[in-house]
Order: sequence, then structure tokens, then C-alpha cells
Amino acid sequence: MKRFIILTGVCLCLQILAQGQNNRDSAKYYYDKSQYTKALPFAQQSFDAVKDLNNDDTAYIDASYTLAIVYGALARNDSAMVYYVKACDGAKKQYGERSQKYGRYLVDIATLYTQSRNLPEAERLYQKAISILKEIDVPYKNDYAFALIQLAVFYSSIGNLNRAEELYLTAGNVAPKEPLEKKTEYVLALHELGALYEKMGDYRRQETMQVQVLGMLKEMYGEQHSAYASALNNLALLYQRNHNLEKADSMFRISLEIKRQANGENSAAYIMVLNNVGVINTEMGRFETAEKYLKENVEIAYKNGGEETLQYPFCLNSLARMYALSNRVEMAEPLFEKALAIYNKLGVERNATRLKLLYNMARMLYADNF
Repeated sequence: MKRFIILTGVCLCLQILAQGQNNRDSAKYYYDKSQYTKALPFAQQSFDAVKDLNNDDTAYIDASYTLAIVYGALARNDSAMVYYVKACDGAKKQYGERSQKYGRYLVDIATLYTQSRNLPEAERLYQKAISILKEIDVPYKNDYAFALIQLAVFYSSIGNLNRAEELYLTAGNVAPKEPLEKKTEYVLALHELGALYEKMGDYRRQETMQVQVLGMLKEMYGEQHSAYASALNNLALLYQRNHNLEKADSMFRISLEIKRQANGENSAAYIMVLNNVGVINTEMGRFETAEKYLKENVEIAYKNGGEETLQYPFCLNSLARMYALSNRVEMAEPLFEKALAIYNKLGVERNATRLKLLYNMARMLYADNF
């Protein structure tokens, strides 16, 4: 009888772990497609299945990390921090405080501190992670390169652009350039270097970096992959900034179709590119076309998390801006106000898109009051 009870307990435990793994696989599937609201319930169920295990159990660590990255993608940073800390503490106990996994998780926590503007703690954790990952003896230093890239992003965010450039170049030297499947951090370093050159106002070098990234992603994944579409979208943004609007519009539309096929119309990636199509048509004065795309985008964003996500007010802002620029201020104002209320409810006062919204409101609605 005792043996039967033990076997029953073992079978039940295995069943729970299997269910947790299935939910985690589903969460990762939707996460990889940028369908974060669909990923969340599976990630939560995956964690709930293993939450009573010891926190140094590998299933507990993996489930915590999966839930953390989904919350992070949804910009629910307080919740993300809770589960990143759980995963990090578990990794420290299971693998050791000089382990690769512990060092990698520290980078994620540091990134959240950067976003919440706890800059001293963010810098401390980045440096700690780098000291760990630099010493790991592995054939491919992807995690070390990633930590350098994130520290560079940190320095870029506080205006130390020269230090950021040094770190991006170092990451590019550290990151493996072959085989192709190990090249992701090298491509990321070049992508972020392009973004840095944009901040510096060096658009020639920015374009060089972005064209190079586009070519690499084509080689790695082909022209129908979501990552290639993202690079195409980024290059289109550069052409938009340089007022080559027709070329940018064409590239946005190609990117949009790839995102539709690869990620689906309910994905955050599709919503972002669709917004860009609407915005550039606004800039070209094609207000009827812009309205069609931007209204569609607001509807999609509402169906996929709505007021619980940052994308919904972001899309409202773009639609409101289009109405204001086409002299329909009476339609713009309630949308601006609604978007601002959602940002305030989400508690993201310093979010860049909220600050852009305030700028649009001040310039387009209240300029005569100043």
C-alpha cells in the first residue's frame, strides 16, 4: 500500500510537470509570434502547475522566467520583476552565483531597473552580470555579448553615447559571427549601433548598419521571417526620417505583409508596423488612407489587451494625431484624452510614448494658449 501511494504521488508529480511544460511551450509559441496577451494565460498556468515546488527546481525556474518575459513584453514591469527575481534566486541556488544562467537573469533584472529609472542599481547589476559572464568558459560568448549590449543601451539612455559606442563595438567583437545560428548577438550589436548613430545624428553610418543587418537577417532566415521584416521596418523608418516617404511606405507595406504571415494580425509586431503605415500616410497627406489603417489598428489593439497594454494608447495617439493634422480637432481631442487616461492608469508617467502624446496634445490642441 505504501509503495502504491508513493508511485501514485510520483505519477501525479510527473503529470503536473508535463502539464506545466505543455503550457510553457504554448506560452513561448505565442510569445515568439509577439502575441503576448495570448501567451500570458499559458505562462501563468505553467507557473501555477509548479509553484509548490522548491524554487531551485529547474521546472520552477523555467516557469518563473517564462512568466517574467511575458509580463515584461506587456510592459507590466512590477509583475515581471516579481518573477524575474524568483527565476534569478532559483538559478543562484541551483547553478551557483557564478553560473551562466544566473548572470543572464541578472541582465534582465537590470533592464527592468533601467526602465524604472533606478539607474544606480541597474548599472551595478549589469556590471555584476558582465563580471560573471565574461569568465564563463563556453565556445560561444552570446550571453556575455548580450550583457555588454544591454549595458550599452543603458549608457545610451543616460546620454553617455561614446561609452555606449565602445560597448557595442566590444560586443560585436565578442559575439560569434559563425555559424549562422549563433550570430544573433552580433546582429543585435550592429542593430543597436545603428540606433546609436541615429541619436548622434550620423544617419549615413546608421544606414550602413541597418543595410548590413538586413542582409545578415536575409542570409540567416530568408525574406519571409519576422526578424527580416523588423529590419525592413527599421530601415523604412530611416527613409521616413529623411523624407523619402514613398520608398518608406513601400517598405513598410512589405514588412507588414511578412508580419501578417509570420506573426498574425493579432501580434504586437503586426500592430506596430500597421501603425507605421498609417503614420506615413498621414505625413503624405493621404488622410483617408491613413484613417483606414489607423482605425483598423486601434480595433486590433483593443481586442488584444486593450487598456491593459501600452500599445492601445499608442495607437489611439496616432489616430488622434491624424485627425488633428487633417483639421478634425473635435475628433482628435477625446482620443488624446482617452490615451492619456490609460497611460496614467498604467502608471507609466515617464514612458516615452506618453511623453510624445503630451507633446502632440500641447502642439495640436493647446498651442494657442501659450
